[in-house]
Amino acid sequence: MAELIHLIQAHPIQLTIGLVCVILALVVMVVFRRKKRCEVAQYTLENRSGESACTSEQEILEQLEKLFSDPEEFLLLTAAAAQNGVKSVRGCLRDGEITVELETESDDGAGLLCKTSTRTECQQIFTEFYRGTFEPDRDEYRPEVH
Repeated sequence: MAELIHLIQAHPIQLTIGLVCVILALVVMVVFRRKKRCEVAQYTLENRSGESACTSEQEILEQLEKLFSDPEEFLLLTAAAAQNGVKSVRGCLRDGEITVELETESDDGAGLLCKTSTRTECQQIFTEFYRGTFEPDRDEYRPEVH
């Protein structure tokens, strides 16, 4: 320990430069990892205007506002991999009411479940699905029949 203290006292500038270099290297690694992770689209967002990679919850909420005010609009949020058996969440207006549909995947195959929702509940479903925390109560949904 005494040797370490002596080194620090004898070479404070070199030690400071070395620490700055290590900190900069760590910052570069973190930034590079984040950038690399963002390049792979985890979710796609689709509406009447088209489809794009979803980059934020704010983007989802802005698109939902358009949906709530336009009976012709829809919003589809699709995950790269199913979460708790749900591959995508779709929102639309039907007869003036908000409808949320879940595209499900299971060993039995794919399915579509739907329910009427409030504005707040719809926003919550979409944001939880985006966060990866959505766990639907399947008893609240009914099979969709086209």
